[in-house]
Amino acid sequence: MVDPELELRQARSRRPRRPPWRPMGFPWRSTLFAGLFSVAFLAVAPTVAFRGIDILVPGIWSVSPIAPSAFSTRGVLDAILASALFSALALTATMAQLQWGWPDRAVALLAFPAAWAVVLPSALADMPSWPAWLTLGTLAALAFDLHWLIFCGAREALD
Repeated sequence: MVDPELELRQARSRRPRRPPWRPMGFPWRSTLFAGLFSVAFLAVAPTVAFRGIDILVPGIWSVSPIAPSAFSTRGVLDAILASALFSALALTATMAQLQWGWPDRAVALLAFPAAWAVVLPSALADMPSWPAWLTLGTLAALAFDLHWLIFCGAREALD
């Protein structure tokens, strides 16, 4: 027979599970942290990455809307605009997470089909360079995933 008093003591001694993250307000610190990191990353990474990718996927420079030089005014402006877009998407994904209970991984995985759907019309219009458009969509999804992971880590640590 089971002793009810023993079960009660054991239930009290168990450590409670950590509750899931819930917002206490607008996550401005994590948004700012992820945004600054994304601007720094996006100001440099396209130039460095496209030099290696141009060997594998010829024509990536011709389809890319990103400025070719890393620290030009246009390159930094493109990085700021992309970071603002990623921050808006991250905040929207956070609201969807709270509404439907998605895990962080689901948002990171959904970035790939969403980015490919965005570049699909351009790839179909310019059929000979569709591998370059597919590569560009994959790189955009990877950049958003990096922004999302930093946003989630900062959200749990700072907000």
